[in-house]
Amino acid sequence: MAISRTGRRSIVVDGEEFLWRYWKGGAHVVDLQAGLNIQCSGDRVWVRGPRFRSVAGCGGPHRCFRCPDFFWISTNPRQVAELIRWALSHGPDPGELKDA
Repeated sequence: MAISRTGRRSIVVDGEEFLWRYWKGGAHVVDLQAGLNIQCSGDRVWVRGPRFRSVAGCGGPHRCFRCPDFFWISTNPRQVAELIRWALSHGPDPGELKDA
C-alpha cells in the first residue's frame, strides 16, 4: 500500500524515514510501510499498526493511549522525533483510555 506524501513533511529518525503533518494541534505520523500510524493531540495518542511499542493487539482498529508528557501543544520536528522514538521503544505500556 502506498502512503501519500501530500501535505506531509518527511523526517528521518534513527535512519528511518517517516511522514508527519500537523493534526489538531498535535501530530500525525506514519512510517512508509504503514506499520506505524499515530495521531497525538493534547493528552491522547490514537494508534493503528503493529509497530507501536510492541503492545499486543495494535494491528487492528485504532486504540487510544495517554500521550507522553514531553508532547506539548506546539508541535515541532524535535518533538515529532521524540514521539516516534517513544512509539517504537519497548517498555511499560502507556495507560490505555477506553472511553476515547
